[in-house]
Amino acid sequence: MGTGPILITGARGTIGSVLASGLAGRELRLADLPEVNLRDAAAARAAVAECRQVIHLAWDTRAENHLTRTFCPANVEMTFNVVSAALAAGVERLLFASSVHAQAYAPGAEPVVEMRGGVRGAEGERAPVPDSPYGAAKLFGEALCRWAAGQGMETVAIRFGGVNPADTPPEQDELERRVWLSHSDCVAAVELALQAQLPRGHAQFVAVSANAGRPHALPNELGWMPRDGAR
Repeated sequence: MGTGPILITGARGTIGSVLASGLAGRELRLADLPEVNLRDAAAARAAVAECRQVIHLAWDTRAENHLTRTFCPANVEMTFNVVSAALAAGVERLLFASSVHAQAYAPGAEPVVEMRGGVRGAEGERAPVPDSPYGAAKLFGEALCRWAAGQGMETVAIRFGGVNPADTPPEQDELERRVWLSHSDCVAAVELALQAQLPRGHAQFVAVSANAGRPHALPNELGWMPRDGAR
C-alpha cells in the first residue's frame, strides 16, 4: 500500500460518524455537504486528490431510503462522480456503502447466501432482487465498483445493515432488529475491507451483527465475522 489519507464521504452521517471515530488512528480526510458537493465532478476530483483509499458513504437518505419508494438521481450521480474521480486519480481501493436492501429479505425465509460474483436468494437466483428503488440504486453502485475493478482499481461493496446513533438494537421493528449492525462490528468490517487481499480485485459482503433470526448467512467472501448481536 502507498501513502496518503483515506477519504470518507458522507462523514457526518450515521456510519460516517462511527467510522470517523473508529478509524481515528488513521490519516483521514472527511467530506460532506454542503462544503463538498459531490454532485459536481470537479468537486469530487478535488476531494479524492492524493488519497490512497476512499470510503464512499455519501447519500441523501432523506430524499431516498428503502421506505420512501422514491429515486433520487443525485445519489447515483455522486456515486458515479466519486468512483470515476477515484479511478482517474489512481486511488488504490474504494469501499462503497451498499445496503442489505439491495437484496430483498424476509422473516422466516431461507437465509440469503453470498456467492462469488453474486448473491443467491431463497429461490436460487444469482441476480439480486432489490426490495425498493433505493436498493436498486445501491445495486447500480455495486455495478460501478465491478466496472472500476475491471479498470484496475480495487473495490469492495459492503451491504451494511442498520446502524443507528444509539448503538442499540431496535426494539419496535423486529425485521430491523434482525439486520442491526453495531458500531464495533461496523468499524471491524470496514477495517477488514481496507486491508484484506482481493485476488479478483473486487469483493462484496453483508455486514450485519450476529442477531437472533438474522436473515443473512454468516460466511462471506472476506471471512468477516461479527462479534455483537441482538438477542
